[in-house]
Amino acid sequence: MFLSPTEALKQFNVSKPTLYADMKAGKLSYKLDDRKKRKINVAELDRIYEKKETSQSINETLQNVQKSSAQTFSNASLAEKEVEIEYLKKIIEQYESENEHLRSSLEKSQDGHNRATLLLEDKTTGAGGLEKGLRALEARIANQEKTEKERKQREAKILKRNKLLREKLAQERNKKWYQNIFA
Repeated sequence: MFLSPTEALKQFNVSKPTLYADMKAGKLSYKLDDRKKRKINVAELDRIYEKKETSQSINETLQNVQKSSAQTFSNASLAEKEVEIEYLKKIIEQYESENEHLRSSLEKSQDGHNRATLLLEDKTTGAGGLEKGLRALEARIANQEKTEKERKQREAKILKRNKLLREKLAQERNKKWYQNIFA
């Protein structure tokens, strides 16, 4: 499979100048398509650069682990199961850290909202200024409420994923040894 340089930048941890410098220096091979556009083999990119981790790729990896574990679970050794459990723990930790980041972002947003409210109250003069300030404040509050609602939805989704992962981890831990063999 071949990618354009733009697609490669999106999928791999590399800057645009580095990518083009490596192509120019011959460290990274590429071919020109019929429109004289550069196309880079994914295997070449994998060889040189590290792939970016995204929430989607983590979810896909988790799904692949779950599918493969279902197929090979009866043949897996205890050590392999421990590795899988450690991997699931790491994923849970990643979701928990993302959750903490969202919480801190919310607190910063609320502080900014409070400061903006104070500034609007201090700058309003006269009846016309007060009405204008109130309208601006209402618009900002409505925007912040919308942002807060979206943030809460994302947080709820993350918490739901964390709960699901913990339940699956608990189920795996609670299985008897003979259930793993004859599953």
